[in-house]
Amino acid sequence: MLDEDQSVRVTNEKRDAHSGSFHRGFAFKWRCTLKKRLYFEGSIMTVGIEVVRGVNMKKLDLIELLRSTIEGDALVSRLYNLFHLHYGYSINELNTIIKLGTEKGYFSIENVCSSEKKYNDIEWVKDNIYQEIVMNDEGRFIASLFSEEAHIPEEFVQFLEQ
Repeated sequence: MLDEDQSVRVTNEKRDAHSGSFHRGFAFKWRCTLKKRLYFEGSIMTVGIEVVRGVNMKKLDLIELLRSTIEGDALVSRLYNLFHLHYGYSINELNTIIKLGTEKGYFSIENVCSSEKKYNDIEWVKDNIYQEIVMNDEGRFIASLFSEEAHIPEEFVQFLEQ
C-alpha cells in the first residue's frame, strides 16, 4: 500500500522515433486521496502506464452499473461517459467487473443491433454505441438490485469500496 507522498520509481524503455535513442527511468509520485484512489504528479515519458490496485467502487455506483445491465442502459458509450469520465473509475476497474461477469456467465457483450453477435473485448471509447453489456439471467439479481433497500449481490461484493 502506498502512503501519501511516497515516491515510486518506474523503469521502462521507449525508443525516441526522431533520435533513435532510448529513454529510461521515469520517476513520478503517487498520492493517495481520502477515497484511497491513486493519482500521480509529474510527467511520464511513455504512454499506457496504469496501476490498478483492485476495484473500489462506491455501493451506489456499483448498483447503478449492475442495474444498467438489466435495464438495457449499459451501452459502452454510456458506461464510458458516466463511470469513467464523470465518476472517475479507470477502464481497468470497469473491465475487471465486466470480465468477472462474462467469465461467470452473468453478462455478455453484445452488438446493439444483433444480440446474436457477441464480443470478447470492449472498445472503450465515448462514442461506442454498437456494444452493450447485457445481464444474461435478469431474474437472478433483480430482487437484490431493485428492492427498496438495494444491496450488492454476493458475486460482486469484492468490488465495493472498503
